Amino acid sequence: MLRKNCSTWRRGAKGGWGNLLAEGPKQLAEAIGGDAPKWAVHTKGGTPAMHEWRPMLGQMLRELVASGGMKPQGGGSTKPPPDLRHRENWGPLSADNPDGWAWSHVLSEQYRQFTGIFGGCWFAQMNQKADGLNSIVDAFNAITGWNFTMDEALDAGHRSMVLQSLFGTQRGWIADFDWQDVGPRFLEPIPDGKYKGFTIAKWLPEMIWEYYRLSGRHERTGRPFKDTLEKLGLEEFTEWSQLD
Repeated sequence: MLRKNCSTWRRGAKGGWGNLLAEGPKQLAEAIGGDAPKWAVHTKGGTPAMHEWRPMLGQMLRELVASGGMKPQGGGSTKPPPDLRHRENWGPLSADNPDGWAWSHVLSEQYRQFTGIFGGCWFAQMNQKADGLNSIVDAFNAITGWNFTMDEALDAGHRSMVLQSLFGTQRGWIADFDWQDVGPRFLEPIPDGKYKGFTIAKWLPEMIWEYYRLSGRHERTGRPFKDTLEKLGLEEFTEWSQLD
């Protein structure tokens, strides 16, 4: 069956199985039918990066709250980056305890979003090294001739996070999809090895709710609160803010 459809995979029309593959694993599994949806690994219909994320709380939270598939930003660390330890006094976080991970991810998403929106490649950054984050801001200032501070950089990243939520909100997305629209295999307990039995699912949806609250958005809808928009200079989107 796949061989029969191979000739259509690279066509602009995306015919046959190529069309289904382009739609993502969730849609492909539904088209196959039977037990296929139980085996599809997806977040909101998209494919996560192909690593074994399940024992890593920060990375799993990142994958779940991303816009879907291979578009995650952030990824909480057990300790704050050296360049932020003068203001962030927490950690090391436990790999088997949800406390602190939501804020760790919010913070990491802010500086990673900032890096991304000015075209920086995150793989080339060293956030856990001294001057790792400072060098990102320095590079931005050298390119633009501006004088951005770390606070302004984090606010820019936060602004990008909120704009993504607004874009999704305008198209029917709600934050509850982050934990409701996930392939079962992605949340199942690890079957063997060092982390046997571990799953982030035992702390859901509370971890996701905390993430949204800490970033100034409603935990169930994902909509930003009005004061969040005002803080970030995004008042033009007030009509899409959370009213209560």
